[in-house]
Amino acid sequence: MSDQRSNKPAAPGVGVALDPRPGAKVYKVRVYHKGTVLHLGRFAEAHAARLAYDQAVVCLSSRKRVKTNYPQGIYELSPGGKDFNPEVQRKVDAFLVKEPAGCSDTDDASEGAAAAAAAAAAAAAADEPAATPADNAAASASETDQDSRLGA
Repeated sequence: MSDQRSNKPAAPGVGVALDPRPGAKVYKVRVYHKGTVLHLGRFAEAHAARLAYDQAVVCLSSRKRVKTNYPQGIYELSPGGKDFNPEVQRKVDAFLVKEPAGCSDTDDASEGAAAAAAAAAAAAAADEPAATPADNAAASASETDQDSRLGA
């Protein structure tokens, strides 16, 4: 039996495809989640495209182990990590607005920061000062005092 090698190039990675247009040397990244396709964009390097796919699929999956291009834990793909791509995270977050399953990498601190930013934006739109967590606690305490005086 002769050793025949294929002229077909090696696959660029899971969720990554070489753009088929003539002369295009970019890699497209797509993630399939619950029957919906999330397009993460085009990348000049296959490595960057693979990392983008891994970051998105780990964030979207509720399972501990998912099929990624690189073994989990080698790259720091969580927010604040050196390999984290904020553009990919922005696209995943926008996708999750339609599919509110939540991102497994999101921690309570970032959720609180996002809520505070949303409150500040809403207050700016209404030309009112933004409520701080201390203001919210004070309002909650005054409601509790009011309820106790009313016998609730």
